[in-house]
Amino acid sequence: MFVHLAQILAELGMGTLWVGGAPELEELRGGSAETAWRYVDRDSDGSLADSAAALSMASLFVGHDSGPLHVAGAFGVPVIGIFAPGEPLRTFPQGIGPSRMIARPSPEGISVDEILREIDVLDC
Repeated sequence: MFVHLAQILAELGMGTLWVGGAPELEELRGGSAETAWRYVDRDSDGSLADSAAALSMASLFVGHDSGPLHVAGAFGVPVIGIFAPGEPLRTFPQGIGPSRMIARPSPEGISVDEILREIDVLDC
């Protein structure tokens, strides 16, 4: 889902910076990675400070209920939080940035079209 979303966003002129652990990022690089995609572990020293700096400069963050989601929101970045599963009423994005949430029992219940609609609502 996230790879397909990133491909569509690239067609719309939006870049993607992938944030995650080394195994996740290696898997992305080994798959159908777009050459324009950027990876936080290649664009920084991998420290929390560098990752937070990269998140602070984003125009939009889309991701699951995680530390990076909440850090981006704290910096005022518009966020789309994916809770599949999760507890959005308890752990919703509480930063100063605008946010939207999508909650489902599993990721299979979330479509790229639904995420794109939420991006439109945020007017990003």
